[in-house]
This record gives sequence, structure tokens and C-alpha cells, in this order.
Amino acid sequence: MRDSNTSLAKKYLSLAILSTLPGVSSVSASNAEEKLNDFMLEEIIVTAQRRAQSLQDVPMSVSVVDADFMKGSRINTVADVIDYTPGLTGAAPGLLEPKYAIRGISSSEDIGISTSESVGVFMDGSYLGKELSTLAFLDAAQVEVLKGPQGSLFGRNTSAGAISITTNEPSNDKSLDITQSIGRANNSSSPSLETTIIANTPLIEDKLLLRASLLREDMNGFYDNEYLDREVGGIDGWSGSLSLKYIVSDTLEVDFDYMSADRRGRGSANTVTAGNSIVELSNLASLAQSIGSDLGTELGLGTLDPAIDQAFLLDTPANTQAYDNKVSHDVAAQEMIRANLSSVKVTWDINDYNTLTTTVNYGETHAASLSDIDGTPVNLLTLDLDGSGREFSQSFRLNGAAGDWTWLAGTVYYETINKQDSVAFYDDAALLLQSGIAGVLPLSDPFTPYTVCDAMSQFVFSAPACGVGKESSKAAAETEGWGVYGDVTYELTDKAALTFGLRYSVEKKSIEFSSVEADNFYNVYGRAIVGSTWEQAYGAPTDGTIEDDATYRKWTPRFAATYQLTDDVMLFASASTGFKAGGFDPDSVDGSSGEFDEEKNKSYELGVKSQWLDNRLQLNGALYYSDYEGLQVEVNEKGKSITRNVPKVISQGVELDILARPLESLDIIASYAYNDSEFGSFRFENNGQTVDWTDNELPRAPQTTASLIAQYTWAIQDFANLVVRGEGIYTGDHYYTLQNSPQEHQGGYTKYNMRISLNDVTDVWSVSLFGQNLGNKEHSVARTDALGTGAISVRNQPRFWGIEFSYSL
Repeated sequence: MRDSNTSLAKKYLSLAILSTLPGVSSVSASNAEEKLNDFMLEEIIVTAQRRAQSLQDVPMSVSVVDADFMKGSRINTVADVIDYTPGLTGAAPGLLEPKYAIRGISSSEDIGISTSESVGVFMDGSYLGKELSTLAFLDAAQVEVLKGPQGSLFGRNTSAGAISITTNEPSNDKSLDITQSIGRANNSSSPSLETTIIANTPLIEDKLLLRASLLREDMNGFYDNEYLDREVGGIDGWSGSLSLKYIVSDTLEVDFDYMSADRRGRGSANTVTAGNSIVELSNLASLAQSIGSDLGTELGLGTLDPAIDQAFLLDTPANTQAYDNKVSHDVAAQEMIRANLSSVKVTWDINDYNTLTTTVNYGETHAASLSDIDGTPVNLLTLDLDGSGREFSQSFRLNGAAGDWTWLAGTVYYETINKQDSVAFYDDAALLLQSGIAGVLPLSDPFTPYTVCDAMSQFVFSAPACGVGKESSKAAAETEGWGVYGDVTYELTDKAALTFGLRYSVEKKSIEFSSVEADNFYNVYGRAIVGSTWEQAYGAPTDGTIEDDATYRKWTPRFAATYQLTDDVMLFASASTGFKAGGFDPDSVDGSSGEFDEEKNKSYELGVKSQWLDNRLQLNGALYYSDYEGLQVEVNEKGKSITRNVPKVISQGVELDILARPLESLDIIASYAYNDSEFGSFRFENNGQTVDWTDNELPRAPQTTASLIAQYTWAIQDFANLVVRGEGIYTGDHYYTLQNSPQEHQGGYTKYNMRISLNDVTDVWSVSLFGQNLGNKEHSVARTDALGTGAISVRNQPRFWGIEFSYSL
């Protein structure tokens, strides 16, 4: 599109004039050209439109971080990319439940076995499930964040956008890169270690090429669980990848890729907070004072008094600060994921104009977690999950170009099978007091909730003895789908072009679900006191197995137009659509499968891609407006999470990306995003009451996010470069839940990072000192009041600093 001949003419004309000046030789002019090129920003190549293009030629909003950026900012996962991408928000509080939002639109807060993400994550063009998307990067070359619906080009589960990871391919070079980092969190008593090894070698030069990587993580927890005297958080695991490229001929290549991971974590640092201080939990405080050691002894947990006092009684000095390095959990939280992913890609250059690519993927995952949901030393709710999944997909894509036309066409088939066993544990006495049901009894001190519970179980209702209740469920979900798509661009003139894309998607989902409820005192007592409304309010076991299936179909077109205002300024406008299939949330009360509808949206965008000052300044921006119909969200109803469709949601805003090189040794990277996303209309009935969340803000949707990064390089003689990098990252205030409760509100905050590196000029070795969250800013990465005990918050990573060594052969 850009008139490259005019651009080159300008550059060489200036060099020719320079060479005619007195004392300036042709060699000097050549040096001047080299200097000019060194001073210019490097071209960024992306595959956002399923083909390699300059970022400045793509008519959509795309943010990119490359390998050098990821190293400088210690970006190891998708969640780490969030701070540096305008319009991308969220977090990954643990190993298994990522929360990503683009332009305020996110997946359900509690993604069930039959629900899907609104932000799809892809690696080398292939879709990754939610568990795989949390894995650490292995030899990543680049990460692209595509904003707005990507239904036409990427297909399923991209109604808000897509995150595309590209890994390095094997080459003819022989290399071995080793990186070792040693760090320590502000609250940790021992260091954290991370080792990365990447090797590349030709087995047969220009014919058979091999590349392998290994990551070992031994990251200690950031917080201490005083109650159980153990660390919380941290990761212990390894990940590895192996890539083999077989160059059959000049026109045919075959790529074999395999990735495996085994990662284990020690839960999240969740605790009961409201704002920035411990809330007074009158029920739990009373429980703490009254049950003493009796309950602990009965449950085999020892004396509860010190831990409960520390966690709940407001006159304890330790509770003046909610965000110290202490939590009190009665459960040793754990997380685990094992994953294996293999793929075969064949690329055939049919002729000078057409390339055919086919890819086959197969993946398996096993994920498990044990979580203290209530974040207290009282067993209000403990959840044990164990799940497994398998996924197969095959795709064909034909890329072509001739004259003024550029096109692609493709098809994809996929099937997934997921299974999950869930067990919930809770204590009878604790739940009786917390739920307020005990208030109907004409009892007072010196009776304690536990003695009341015990006495009632024996003398009043002849119910089972008080103790720990247990409810279990089993679920299995299958998804089978296929799609066909095409995308074509026609250059109307040397300055203007039009793009049209279209995809047809079909997705069939099926569900099997059953649950078993313990016949414990809490349930027998509740039904006896409350009556038939107990099951309606708190659920019931299923009568056998609930089964259902449904098929969803959708056309998703896109349109785009570009106009090259000058050689370095492109304007674009686009209209695109997104689609996410419906699914099931089985309801054990009425025996229904709980089917919810599809999610769909239309998005409109106006933007500019521009370069200034001889390509020393790059400024890209976009205005957008998105209209969602049937956005899938999770609401708490009947004692559990249920997926509902929101009739209307509006998301609109502006984004800005800036890259600048004002000096040859100084790089500045800045981003800014303003987002306004809210429910247009959202009313529903919950246990006989009307809930109205109309005009509420969407969760994880701060109005303002921004970042500023500056990096300066000093040459030290002829042997090394000293690189100093500083970062400031701002996240505006936002809510974590749909109801916009003050207890679930997070105020705005700014975090600062720094890195100082000494790099060998031959790129053989480097030594770096780094610090993240240098101000030790404290905030939540998740917050909810689902249990009615006050806001349960998951804390962020505290200050983390360390040293990193790299060596290359």
C-alpha cells in the first residue's frame, strides 16, 4: 500500500545532497545512511490477518510485545502482558482460572465446564483452552493482542478479541542460550529460582532442523498461612518444548511441535477484606469467640482461637493492616496442571501466488485444585476440583495474492471432551451461624452455635450428628464444531483498499451432570426450619443424571477500508462481528440443563497508523464502539453460580500506542486506554426478588489504563552496553463483580518496575538486576462477596527483586 519508491527517493536524495558537501565523502554518506537506519524504529511484522504484514498496514487495533520486550519486562505468561497493553485487563490469580478482558468484555467470572472464554488465546495459529493459556511462555518470539471481535479470522470464543502467541522456529544456526534468575519477594523468607535453556541445531543442514527449550520454576510463595504454618502462592514446575522442521524441498516444509508441562502451585492469598481494611464480620467474630477449641477438637484441627482471633477480632492490632504478609486458612490450598500438546504443520508453496497450510493439533490436560474459598480459618466452604480434557483440531488454509488482490480461505474442525469432579466441604455449625438461620431459635448464651447444633441434632430433629458436610458433583461436556471462512482485500488505488471477510461456524455442545448432597445436619435442619423453600434457595441433589445437547450456528462477517493519507499515515475504518456459542449450567433444583443462549456482538472502529520524524516516532490510535447482545455472565442464584445472558451491553472508548526514539540510545514506549463499558439493561428474578443491574459497570473494566516505559543504553568502551529501563503502570478504579458492590471495588493504583542490565556487545553474556512493584503497591486481583461474609480478596504479588544471568554459545 505505502508508496515505497517515493519514500526511498526522499532518503537517497538527502544522502546525495549530503555527499556533495565539502569534506563529505561517499563513504561518509554511506555511514550517514547506516546511522539513519540505526536511529529508525524497527518494522514490526504481525500475523493478525492470518498472513505476515507490517503492523502499520493492518486495519485493526493490535498491540505487540516481542522477545526483547518480554525479556526486559520479565513477561513470562499471558497475564504478564496485561500491564503493557492498552485495552487488555484482568489477571491470573492461580494456575487454572485466568481472567482476561479486552475493552471491558471478559469471560464469566467462574468459567464452568460448558462455558467458554470471550478472549481466545492462540499459539502459532491454533486455539488453546483456558488451562493451557495460563502456561509459561516457551521460546516465544512475539505476542499480539487483537482487539475487538475476531469471529471472521479466528473463529470461536473471540467475541472480545484474541491473544496470538508466536514461537521461534528451528533454524540453521547452532546456539545454546541459558538464563538463570534468582529473586525474592518482599514477604518471602527464601529465594525463588527460574532456569531457562534454549538450544537450536541443524541435524542435517538446510534439511532437518531442531530446536528445544526447557523452563524450570521454583518460585516460593509470597504470603504465610499462619494457621497452618505454610507458604501461600508460588509455583513449582517445569515446562518443555521440542520443534523439528523438515525442509522437504524449496516449496514444501513439515513442522513437528511438542510441548509438555507439569506445574504445581500453593493456592492464592485470599482473605476477607473490604476496601483496604478488615471488615467486622459479626457472625464470624461471634463464632470465633464462642466455639473455642471444641469445634477444632471435634474436626481434628486443633485449637482455633489464635488463628480466628488474628483473622477476625477487630481489637487485635495486627488487623489494622489487611495487606500484610499473613493469611489464615484452614485448608492447605493446592493447584496442579499437567499438559501435553502436539502439532504437525505442513506448508506447501503451490506456486508464486498461493500457499497451502494444514495443521493438526492434539492436546491433553489434567488439572486439580483444593481451595479455601472463604479465606478464613473457619470451614465455611472448601472446594476440591479434579478435571481432565482432550482436544483435537485440524485446519486447512490457502493464502494467495495476485495483482491488486490478496486473499485467504480456510476450514477448521475441532472436538473437545472435558470432565470434572467437584466436592464441596463445609462445617455445620459455621454455616448455621453465618447463614443466620439459627436466629429463629429461642436460645441464648451460654449456648454456643456448636452446642446448639449438637443438641438439636440429637434431641430435636433426630438428624445426623454435626460435623463436616460434603456435597459432590460430576460433569462431562463435549464440544464438536467446524467452520469455513474467507477474507479478501482489493486495492482500489495505490492509496485505498477494501477488505471483506466472512465465516460460517457450527458448534454442537452436550452435557452430563449429576450431584450428591450429604445427608448432614445442616441440610436436614435447614429443611425442617425453613421448609420447602430451602431447596429453592440452597439447591438439592439431582434426581439421576441431567443430560442435554444443542447446536449453534452463526455467520460472522467483517468489513475494513484503508486510505494511505501520506507515505507514513494510514487511516482505517472497520466493522466486525463476534460470536460465542451458548452452553449449559445444570440446575439441580428443577432438574433442567440450564441452557443459556449464544453471545454475539457488532463492533465499529476508526483508527490511524502513523510514523513521524523519519520513523523515529510511531503513533497508532483507535476509537471503537461495540454493541453486545446476550453477553454471558455468572450470577449467584440458588446458592450457586448460574450463567445468564445480558440483553444489552455497550463498550466504547479510545486507545493509543506510542513508540519513540528521540535519541539514538533512548527508547520510549507509552500506551493509554479509556473504556466505558456498562450494562444497557439487566434485570432478573433471584429467589423471589428482582435484581436490577442496569447501567452497572462491567467487572475488570477500569475506565483508564496507561503505561510509560523509558530505556536508555550507554556504550561502555567497546565491550559492553549498560541498559537502564524504568516502567510506570497505572490501572484505574474498577469493580470485580457484576453488582458493583462497594466491598468489591478496587481503587486505582500505579506500580513501578526497573531493570539494569550489562550486556556484552557480542551478545554472549548479560547480567541484570531487576525489581517489580518497587513501591510494594498492595491491591486485589480478584474480589467477591459470594458467601455474604464480606469481600473475599485475592492479593497481588508484593515487591519482587533479583538478579538474572544469561549466557549464549
